[in-house]
Amino acid sequence: MWYCSQPNLRPEDKRAGSSTLSFPHSFRREDHPSKTVHRSDSSIVRMIISKDDIRLVYLARKDRLTNPTGEFDNAGRWYPSDDENADKYTSGIRRPSRKWPYSYMLAARTLKHSRNLALLNPKFFRTLVEEAARCRANDDLKK
Repeated sequence: MWYCSQPNLRPEDKRAGSSTLSFPHSFRREDHPSKTVHRSDSSIVRMIISKDDIRLVYLARKDRLTNPTGEFDNAGRWYPSDDENADKYTSGIRRPSRKWPYSYMLAARTLKHSRNLALLNPKFFRTLVEEAARCRANDDLKK
């Protein structure tokens, strides 16, 4: 189980009045039954996110049972929604083109991206887990 502890301001940020947050020991693995995920906007969300949940979302996306949230432009290029791009994974990936329109979508189907979504946007990730479980159950019924 993973959880995110309260992000701490660096001492120099406290003095300067900056809102920049540092996460030196923010994401820790513990075996506590209930995890509190603190978000930078100070809202507290009670979530339990396991490695099995992360793997479930990853496998559902890999098997094309679920799709990352986003939209297509007029040229057929896919771009992620704000919730999907919570970890800013698109910054290190080539921009979609007419020849390669799914570069962002392929990156959104990786295990690394699923793990980052679970840590950075747990409320959105919980909806992805529920959708993946529902689609996996429907797929198993078809077989």
